[in-house]
Amino acid sequence: MSKICVDSYPEHSSFLTCIIGLMFAGLSLTLAGCGEGFVAGKIESRVERRLPEIIGPADSYKVDVSGRTAAMISGKLSKMIICGKGVTLQRDLKVDDLIVEMRGVRFDTETNELVSVEETTFEAVLSQKSLTRLIAKKRPELKELKVELRDSKATVSTRPSVLGLSAGLSLTGVLHLEPKNKVSFIPDRISVAGLPAPGFAVDYVSERINPIMDLSLAKFPAEITELTVSTGRLTVCGKADLNRGLGAGKGVE
Repeated sequence: MSKICVDSYPEHSSFLTCIIGLMFAGLSLTLAGCGEGFVAGKIESRVERRLPEIIGPADSYKVDVSGRTAAMISGKLSKMIICGKGVTLQRDLKVDDLIVEMRGVRFDTETNELVSVEETTFEAVLSQKSLTRLIAKKRPELKELKVELRDSKATVSTRPSVLGLSAGLSLTGVLHLEPKNKVSFIPDRISVAGLPAPGFAVDYVSERINPIMDLSLAKFPAEITELTVSTGRLTVCGKADLNRGLGAGKGVE
C-alpha cells in the first residue's frame, strides 16, 4: 500500500484504540508459553469478532497479525492487516473491499491503553456497479442511471425526469477529492442523444449525484488523501495518525 502523508482526525483515535485494546486484554496471563501461530490466531479471531461493531457490517473480515510471540504477549505487533469484503461503512455506503494496515503497534497490556502506532493506512474500493447502485438508491428520480469508470474518467448516463427532457443524458468527467472525505463528479463533456446538453439538465444531474462518495459520517477514522479511477473501479486511500489525541482513559476494559 502506498505511503501517504496527511493530517489526521484525532477525535477518531479511540476507534483503533478499541481494536488494539481487545487484542491484548488478558493475553499476557493466558497465552504465556504458547506458540506464535496460537498467539496470533487468538488475537486475529478476537479482532474479527468485534469488527462489525467497530467498523461496520461486512460480508466477511479477515485479520492477519505478525510479530515475535514474546513481543505480542507483551503488547507489541510488527503489523496488523484487516481485510473486509462488502463493508458497510455507513448507512448509504457499502464498499466492495477495505484494507486497513497498522505498523509498529505498542499497547499497555495492564491498562489496555494504546501507547503508539507508527503508521496506519487504508484502501477502500468501490466498483462501478456498486457506485451505480449507491446513487440510484439515493436518487430514484434519475431513471436508467449507470456509472462507468475507465482510464481516470467517469461517465454518468441517465434519463432524468426534468422539464420534459426525455432523451438520454450522458456526462463524462473526472472524480475530484473534496474536503471532509468527499468525492465529487466534475463533468467536462455533456450530451443529449449525441447533441450538446442544456445547462439546466447538467446542473440538475450534478446537484443530485454529488458528492458521489462521502465518508464524513463513517466510523472509520481516516481521511481520504488520494483517489484512483481505473477500469470498473474507484479506489480511495488515506492515512490516520493515531498518536495524536492519545492519553489517559483511552483504553478498553
